[in-house]
Amino acid sequence: MESYIKQILKENDMDFIKTLIENGIISLESFIKEALELDNDKYIYIVASYFFENSIAKLTDAIIAIKEAKYIYLYAKNVKGASITKLTDAIIETKNAEYIYQFARDVLYAPIEKLANALIELKDAKYIYFFAQEFENAPIEKLADALIETKNAEFIYYFARDVENAPIAKLIEALKDNQAYNYLILIALRNPQYLNLIADIIITSKNIDLIIELKNDVTNIDIKNRLQKAYDNLLLNYENSAEQKFAYLTKLYNDGNIEDILKQKDYFKELFTNSEEQPLTKKLQQNT
Repeated sequence: MESYIKQILKENDMDFIKTLIENGIISLESFIKEALELDNDKYIYIVASYFFENSIAKLTDAIIAIKEAKYIYLYAKNVKGASITKLTDAIIETKNAEYIYQFARDVLYAPIEKLANALIELKDAKYIYFFAQEFENAPIEKLADALIETKNAEFIYYFARDVENAPIAKLIEALKDNQAYNYLILIALRNPQYLNLIADIIITSKNIDLIIELKNDVTNIDIKNRLQKAYDNLLLNYENSAEQKFAYLTKLYNDGNIEDILKQKDYFKELFTNSEEQPLTKKLQQNT
């Protein structure tokens, strides 16, 4: 429901508004905010003419003094002749990433690079991504570097997916460092030119589930074969690993098959000779 102040302002009953302000019922600052929230320059000019001697410069200073990003943005967007330089500095000082981005997007003659640098300083992954996607003249490399520093894998992936001229190889490396392998698979499927690189990363991860996922999704036969070979090698190594042997030994022990354990003592030899951290093999060693 619209506030009564907005309703009075729409009726242009400024004498009544002035009476409310003079009697302390509302403050001039709150009235200015109400006018800005109408998001229409008509009401801003009414405020300027009635309370600021028809001076946009004086009203601009009053808006900046509020030090709230939302109202600085609304004012800059709607008022012709306002000092964009002063308002840009004011919006940056609020350190509000959302409204810095909206200021750049919606305010005529907003200094794009200066606002981009402000977002880079804030390290806000979401709005760095939005900014890079929105502006053709955005400093893409600098924005990508800042995004990588946030270690936010989700928006690093979105940046690689959606931003024109994104440095994809650099973003792939960042996702690798963050072990965000699922996002790497998504990039591989959208960008075949990076499939070999990402296949190498997935194979090096030694994650069987990821290797199978990528193998099932790709159509390139050579890469499918490489992934299958990596899977086969990992499976073979796992079957002969201490971890797998201990799992088998535990099952035999729990099933009461001590005789089978003794028959396969050579297979379990590694566990019996390195049993410091394996209570089960230590116990069996004492009993055999």
